[in-house]
Amino acid sequence: MSAADQKVEAKVKASDMTAEDIERVKEILALGLKESLKEHKQERVLSRYLKTEMDKNGCGWNCIVGKNFGAHVIHQTKQYILLEFRELSILLWKA
Repeated sequence: MSAADQKVEAKVKASDMTAEDIERVKEILALGLKESLKEHKQERVLSRYLKTEMDKNGCGWNCIVGKNFGAHVIHQTKQYILLEFRELSILLWKA
């Protein structure tokens, strides 16, 4: 089973995305986690990977990955998601 086929058990804390878009983000997250495990800087690699992959569907995506952060962002409608995966929080939005 490839990383794309595996479901990432990330908990959605907040989102205004459609269920279809949330599943797409989770698939990209699964691939990004596999990439980030190759390097020691997991948060930076994962953040860059998620942003790059989401930008393929239109520029303007932003991503923050970390263990402890706060954020107030302005985003486009249906283009915001906050996930928790293990100890990491992942904030992804399109400005």
